Amino acid sequence: IQGNGIDLERFNPEKISSEEIEALRKEIGLPEDAQVVGCVARYVYEKGYKELFEAFGLLKDKYPKLWLLTVGFFLPSERAPIPRNLPEKMGISQRVIMLENRSDMERIYALMDIFVLPTHRDCFPRSLIEASAMAKPIIATDINGCRVVIEDRVSGILIPPKNSHLLAQAIEELLENPLLAQKLGRNAREKSLKSFNEQEVCARIISVYLDLLNLKS
Repeated sequence: IQGNGIDLERFNPEKISSEEIEALRKEIGLPEDAQVVGCVARYVYEKGYKELFEAFGLLKDKYPKLWLLTVGFFLPSERAPIPRNLPEKMGISQRVIMLENRSDMERIYALMDIFVLPTHRDCFPRSLIEASAMAKPIIATDINGCRVVIEDRVSGILIPPKNSHLLAQAIEELLENPLLAQKLGRNAREKSLKSFNEQEVCARIISVYLDLLNLKS
């Protein structure tokens, strides 16, 4: 059974107004006409930030309206955290915004045109479920955890991990093909409604436990 779910009423793109999005853009410093690639993950190398920053570097000159928006957190106890100034070291900091510890994630996802999770390993990425529920076209790595959420070329695009060039190609494909992006986002929302409703997930888990208890009685 699926063991993870979210509040699909909270993560509902229809509940975020254009006025809210405009106000949030101003708050965090995004231009009104920015095309936004987003990522939500802890600020550690294994989440694929190096590859993401490299991919953005490959695209930023060709797409002058393209911005990168990331959300995560830094913990002293983390293994292999990325430096806070990594975008500056890689020459992309002018159009990269790194946020921390947001409580309004549904509004943050609403800002994004494309959601990317280039993680090297993950068991069940919650950010993928949230981005799916917000009907975002998704690019993720072709690993077990991401495949639970994303079906390649149906509800997102799967690429090999640790490959910044293929990541850049996938981002460019969605930038150049908005109809494909819309289709993937629409299918992702449908998948989340079907598989990741937290109330239904909880009900399924409770049912399994009850069945196991009945077998023991």
